[in-house]
Amino acid sequence: MDTQAVEKILQWVRSTDLAEISYRRGEDAVALRLEEAGAPAAPAYPMIPVTSPEVGIFHFNMLGKPRKVEKGAEIQKDHPLGIVDTGASQHPIKAPASGRVVSILVDEGDAVQYGQPLLFIEP
Repeated sequence: MDTQAVEKILQWVRSTDLAEISYRRGEDAVALRLEEAGAPAAPAYPMIPVTSPEVGIFHFNMLGKPRKVEKGAEIQKDHPLGIVDTGASQHPIKAPASGRVVSILVDEGDAVQYGQPLLFIEP
């Protein structure tokens, strides 16, 4: 990635309320973090992302079974949150911590990428 492209991305980030961004296209990648004096402190209770362990199709549960998680639900560490079906196998997704589900970013049957945030938990 050339410096002009990075400058354009940096200029765009500065025009938003974003503090951090990661961008990847093909083999080009860049990660930027803006740190300004007097910037607001991080919240006292950071949200914990739950990410996809594989590339595949997201399901809240095995087919024919009831959904195990809803927005606002109080969950315990290792609570089953869903599965990612790769076609060859199914990878369970478990809560990395106890807390409350504050945001669900995917729908049943969505295609997901490795590392993609699926939902957020407030500890």
